[in-house]
Amino acid sequence: MTLTQGIALAFCLTCLSGCKPAESDYQSYLERLQNVLDIKAPLAQSQSPQFPAKRSLKQTTQASKLSIREFLSLRQCKLHVTIAHRNSLIGKVANDSQLLVNDLEILLHGPACLNTLEPSPLKQKLAEFLKQKEQAINTSLWNAIIADDEFQQFWRNTGKHQNYPKQLPAETVNDLLNVTQLIETIIKRDYETAFKLSIRLEQYLGNIRFGDGGLLVYEYSQLLESMVAANQLLETALKQPLCLNKAPNIKAKYFHNVVNKFFINQVQSRSVLLEQRKRQLLPAIVALESSLIGQAPKSFLDWQKLRDKKLNANLELTKHAQLIQKLFAQCGLNAGAPA
Repeated sequence: MTLTQGIALAFCLTCLSGCKPAESDYQSYLERLQNVLDIKAPLAQSQSPQFPAKRSLKQTTQASKLSIREFLSLRQCKLHVTIAHRNSLIGKVANDSQLLVNDLEILLHGPACLNTLEPSPLKQKLAEFLKQKEQAINTSLWNAIIADDEFQQFWRNTGKHQNYPKQLPAETVNDLLNVTQLIETIIKRDYETAFKLSIRLEQYLGNIRFGDGGLLVYEYSQLLESMVAANQLLETALKQPLCLNKAPNIKAKYFHNVVNKFFINQVQSRSVLLEQRKRQLLPAIVALESSLIGQAPKSFLDWQKLRDKKLNANLELTKHAQLIQKLFAQCGLNAGAPA
């Protein structure tokens, strides 16, 4: 059996019975690899990138304001009620997602109100007010979705969750897709449809809060750093023969056992579940972030780059399998077969 076939077998076993959800699988394998090959691996650093602080993400908007006299002059418009709510005590303490919904309502009802006014300084002032609201709507979207508390919680580093990723703290893919639909509708300036969709925005964001973005990145951070260290260890081992004349010695047999039991059956099996979850979650994340990437500050772009590097840990995993195969070839061994 080749190493690839061994990994495929592990995948099948994973689908049938799941894998052991031990947080220390990666570190346990690395430690056993060091012991059996008698080579010290570099210290693995499994730090998960921290989502930027809210203050570094939040963006300010500039908009003209209507005076009390101008505001009162709009009493014949539906817009009057919307602006009144914005200026109320409740409106002044509203969170960013609620302010976004209010902005949408202003942009929805504003043009009809504007059409009822005769040419005047008030009409000119209202037109400028609506224009600035529209120009700032992407910033309002960013503040309400990416920079607010729900996304902070989604990307939180919680360390671990029992049975993750076999069991999820919350299934948030549909909520992420619904928020993206709202963003794209607003960007198209279809405020009527967007306002209808926004009625459930708080619900979508509330669900996203309990999602597993941070858990997934944490797991991949551990996997990446452990595999980087393990690969350096195997590269050192390859500098001198493990076996002579392809005859497996006792050291090679122990190494073979460690690979089968701890790499294929635990690390690789666990990585299969992580990859499945990443393929479910990441497209929804990418779609949402891409729709607002023009608003992203440097702190977010830097974090995003580091996060995506962690999520590519399987490249190191593939490299590790190739290095194992080279050592096995020295000893006439195959993954999965008795040594």
